[in-house]
Amino acid sequence: MILFASACTNSEVEVKLLTKNESERKPVSKTENVQMLYSDSGIQKAQVKASIRESYMTNTDQRIIFPKGVEITFFEDEKGLKKSKLTAQYAISYELEDRMEAKNNVVVVNSKGEKLKTEHLIWDRRKRRIYSNVYTQIIKPNRILEGNSFESNETFTEYKITKLKGDIEINNE
Repeated sequence: MILFASACTNSEVEVKLLTKNESERKPVSKTENVQMLYSDSGIQKAQVKASIRESYMTNTDQRIIFPKGVEITFFEDEKGLKKSKLTAQYAISYELEDRMEAKNNVVVVNSKGEKLKTEHLIWDRRKRRIYSNVYTQIIKPNRILEGNSFESNETFTEYKITKLKGDIEINNE
């Protein structure tokens, strides 16, 4: 009987590996119709809405996945006014890095009605910046700007686009 019991045990390392692999495949929690608020010093900075939120947590990695898309509204600092809205068909938030990646049909609209379109966008919550290193369009009321990378404040009110492919307005003053 003692031989049988010792033959069936797994080492502690094997158990940890099996448990780790299992926790990475299945969400720790799954929530529907989610609304989350991000604030700094009591001031609301952003609101996140999603139909499904899945949490994956290990000791070294904490991710929240929005497999059916996400809508993020960014607010102005003290006034609480809506400044921009981001939508995407898929998003993943890396909680330990304070960073979110939005993918597939990503659209950002700012308070001026300017629209950003790309397939991949990163929101760095620590730096309060959004950026992309793939093809990006900025649609303004009277022109379309295209480029291969983009960076902005998180409200998409101050931005730059590189390797520009569209019209450029030059002020001669």
